[in-house]
Amino acid sequence: MTRLTETRARSLRMAWCFLPMLLVMAGVSCLAQTSSAPRVETPNAGAKAADVESALFLICKAGDITRSKAGQVTGCRVCPEGTGDQGQGYSDSYWKMKVTSGHFTSAQGENLILGGTADSMCEDHAHNFGGSYFFSLDSGKVRLVRYHVGLITDQCHKFAYPDGRDFLVCRGGWNGQGLNSGNVFMASFAPDGKETVEFLLTANDTTGTAICLDDKKALVQESQITSLRFAPDSGHISGLTISATLGQVSCSQAEKYMDAGKPTTEIETYSIKFQFDGQHFKPTPASLPAFHKFERN
Repeated sequence: MTRLTETRARSLRMAWCFLPMLLVMAGVSCLAQTSSAPRVETPNAGAKAADVESALFLICKAGDITRSKAGQVTGCRVCPEGTGDQGQGYSDSYWKMKVTSGHFTSAQGENLILGGTADSMCEDHAHNFGGSYFFSLDSGKVRLVRYHVGLITDQCHKFAYPDGRDFLVCRGGWNGQGLNSGNVFMASFAPDGKETVEFLLTANDTTGTAICLDDKKALVQESQITSLRFAPDSGHISGLTISATLGQVSCSQAEKYMDAGKPTTEIETYSIKFQFDGQHFKPTPASLPAFHKFERN
């Protein structure tokens, strides 16, 4: 089967969030989990420009590398080698990268992650339209270790394990057929670069599903992750608080507040606290009742 054409690829990528514009009279909406929520920026402190450029040269031809006005590399004009749509390019889009540097494989190991954003659209819908390349820096030489399809690292915060290895706490999400699923996850990496992803909390919003086409009184679930708070906010971490909304609303309520660009006021907001035991995040005893509400939904 041939790869998607430019027009079909863009329509698959954008259909879910343009659907309310096409069907607004029918009340179908798509509430993106990341559009109105605060962003957590990727940690790139310590990344050397020369190393980032060398890494990019391993996955993108020199003639396809894109740069900022200041001359810094920003991505690839086509989907890089190893992606599902490698070699494909678009007139108004390209593979945009976020840089993360750290000691992910060991306390002494030097690593780079070049993560393509979901906007880059180099993977299919099932794989979040993107992924991340994982590199090692051995004796000053950049080596590609592996490509993690579907791992989006453009909204992450970096912390350290007690042994000095780094890991990431990230915001992510997925949407399809009117379901918007936002999540917070922890990503760590083995010595061979293989990733381990542990989801901490997921908020599933169904206010954009087709049920509202037929019945304005039908109940749908409104839920979004609204903020993350770390304790402390850099270096080693001892805790994390995730604030998220959850509740049932009618399709007419969801449509009314979507048009106003605001969450439904009747929906309850929960603050769920997690403790970090040096390896994993666990909800505190006081937060377990709220945590289980999101587990069931």
